[in-house]
Amino acid sequence: MKKYLVGLALLVSLVIPPLAFASTIELPAKAGMAVEVRTGKILYEKNADQKVPVGNLSRLLTLYLVYDAVKAKRINWDDRVTISDYALQLTQEPDIPNVTFAHPQYSVKDLTKASLISASSSASVALAEHIAGSEQEAVEEMRRLLDNWGIKKHSLVNASGVNNRYLGDYRLENSPEDAENQLSARDLAIISYRLINDFPEVLELSEATQGNFGGEPIPTYNYLLENMPYARLDTYGLITGTSTDAGSGLISLSYENRMQVLSIFLDVDGGREDSDKRFLVAHDFLNQIAEQFHLQKVLPASTSYKDTLAPVLDGVVDKVSAVTQDDFYVVTTPDTVDNVQLKAVFPDKTNYAPIKERQVVGQVVFDDKKLVGKGYLADLPSMPLIAESEVSRTNLLKIIWNHFVRYIIDNL
Repeated sequence: MKKYLVGLALLVSLVIPPLAFASTIELPAKAGMAVEVRTGKILYEKNADQKVPVGNLSRLLTLYLVYDAVKAKRINWDDRVTISDYALQLTQEPDIPNVTFAHPQYSVKDLTKASLISASSSASVALAEHIAGSEQEAVEEMRRLLDNWGIKKHSLVNASGVNNRYLGDYRLENSPEDAENQLSARDLAIISYRLINDFPEVLELSEATQGNFGGEPIPTYNYLLENMPYARLDTYGLITGTSTDAGSGLISLSYENRMQVLSIFLDVDGGREDSDKRFLVAHDFLNQIAEQFHLQKVLPASTSYKDTLAPVLDGVVDKVSAVTQDDFYVVTTPDTVDNVQLKAVFPDKTNYAPIKERQVVGQVVFDDKKLVGKGYLADLPSMPLIAESEVSRTNLLKIIWNHFVRYIIDNL
């Protein structure tokens, strides 16, 4: 399996907002977004906050519930799930992507493969019912997830992502007859970002071009994957989605110019007539992303930024050399690659001695001046600064005197 590089940006904020970056990238789709995963930097957005029907791209939420429930040991991958009449009925709809249920029960693992690899709506329903006891409660759990992630004004009407018109009597109570899950490109970026960061093992399935479901092979619909008709080098996910209301959509994960790029494509132009159009659009779009952005290591691990000294309170010395905890990467553009602006930040009155070697004493922050839209899914990327050596505590009399002096200064 490939070694996947994922990581949430640390939350840091700067007082002066940088200027927006005017992108020349074009995307022939109703809405879309691209994010570099390691840093959380937004590389592109178009109508990113517009809520639109998203079809079964919303099954990412069901998948998140699955991995979260397995991690919490509420369910196991080997659990047997009985296929309900509801899930079975969905397989009879020719317009809905599905797998065939030849047996009354399947494992959680098999149903997850069917949902992720073959976009099975019925598998998503079966998983939701197993995790939460009912689809209604599963949808409530999804809504709580979105609220916790700061996603507002979402519209979730089922766990499968299909339009309610197909559900008949299984439609959730008080849910409109023709409603469909509606989210924005930014919402889907956040959901995808959380899924691959919290559960990177999901990428083992998302890169699969074929899976085994109850002893039968099931294919992928993501034709960007290796050995597929529109294969793109170093692509390994994430999901596809198509519906009458949502059009043709795609959430892609690939390496582009050293960056791990998460791309959202919603209602691709021409995709309603030819669903393969989304893959051609993705190729062109990602080529443009690779031309305009680059992942750059600006500080190697254990490196001092401008001979930075972190303040120390009550120590035998009042400063300690601070170095980077790990390699520090940021996304740059061709005109900023040689002019990366960083800023060392130290907490106020918290670095009290004794200080241990490699203890976090501050952070170095990327002062990004080229922002697209809101800039980042989280905040500007940063790297912890750690003490290069230990600092012992000074004697008691000096400590008392230091505290007295600080009290006088603070209260003048």
